Amino acid sequence: MSSVAFDDIKVEFDGEEIVVWKPGTVFLVAFKKAPDQQRLLVTRSWLAGFASKPLAEFRALAAQRALDKAYSLGWAVQADVDPKKSRRRAKLLRLLHKR
Repeated sequence: MSSVAFDDIKVEFDGEEIVVWKPGTVFLVAFKKAPDQQRLLVTRSWLAGFASKPLAEFRALAAQRALDKAYSLGWAVQADVDPKKSRRRAKLLRLLHKR
């Protein structure tokens, strides 16, 4: 289990991008709707240049929060349908929600 808590994740729409970040850290990912497609694109990212469990957890949670925000904005977007990625993401989200 990671020692980083993600209950204070911030999500905002600035008119062009959905920005997801964790205050007090370098974790930030911004998304926008892909032109003529039903998916979100990462437009910028301030993430540490190393692989870590907290970073992976943040990326998964940021993607989910961005999708939630996109739906609330009325954007017709879809989650990734790659079965392997979807299973890993579902498992990670279950672990995050057990906290």
